[in-house]
Amino acid sequence: MSASGLRLTTEWPLIHVAAPDCGIKDASSLDDDGNTPLGLAAKCGNLPLVRLLLRWPGPVNSAPNFHGVTPLAQAATGGHKAIFHLLLQTSSGDVNKPDNTGDTPLARAAEEGHATIVQTLLQQDDVLADSRNTCGETPLALAAERGHCDVLELLLKHPDVEIDSSDREGCTPLARAAAMGHVDIVHILTNHSEVNINSKDRDGYTPLAWAARRGHCAVVRVLMGHVGIDSESKDKDGFTPLMVALDEGHFDVIRAICEA
Repeated sequence: MSASGLRLTTEWPLIHVAAPDCGIKDASSLDDDGNTPLGLAAKCGNLPLVRLLLRWPGPVNSAPNFHGVTPLAQAATGGHKAIFHLLLQTSSGDVNKPDNTGDTPLARAAEEGHATIVQTLLQQDDVLADSRNTCGETPLALAAERGHCDVLELLLKHPDVEIDSSDREGCTPLARAAAMGHVDIVHILTNHSEVNINSKDRDGYTPLAWAARRGHCAVVRVLMGHVGIDSESKDKDGFTPLMVALDEGHFDVIRAICEA
């Protein structure tokens, strides 16, 4: 596409991006979500526009949008590596800035599985590698729930990351991975001695109970083969994982528990 064909967004009818005389009247204007031109360019992955705005002769608004999401966080969420590195070199104090839900750029990148961006952030001296959002979720927990093995292993190498941390509901990264059926994540986490494979959330559910409830037979087999697994652990209603599987009708899970 030619330079004259580049557009930022139709939400700004006067902001059409082509060259230094592109017609941008105000680099600090906002769209309906509070995104500045820089924030929206970062979100959309428009590297030429980001470069243009960073060279802008007048004031450029790099503030978060109405949801608290900074341009750096937008780039991290979208996995726009070149934009992310460019903003990281020019930003000040944005590395750990949380959005309105408490998610930092690292948490957003971890949840979306952008390993290269996660690695870069973990190399920053001041990064909060084990930050928590308003639900008590860490970047590790978000990566575990979404099944991002490469991101998980990067986070586990950082000395500040607590592998068995629980969120406000008492769920650990292992419980999240088990509930979602991510058998590779479960393998990785259960190989760490610091992990409590029988941890309970507020409802008394263990990782095994979550896997049994959701019918994740492969995860059940991994957990049942682990030394120290408590297959008789009861939730707040007095149900064991086997009883949960019976209640849900997951007969392959029932067989896996009984044959272990």
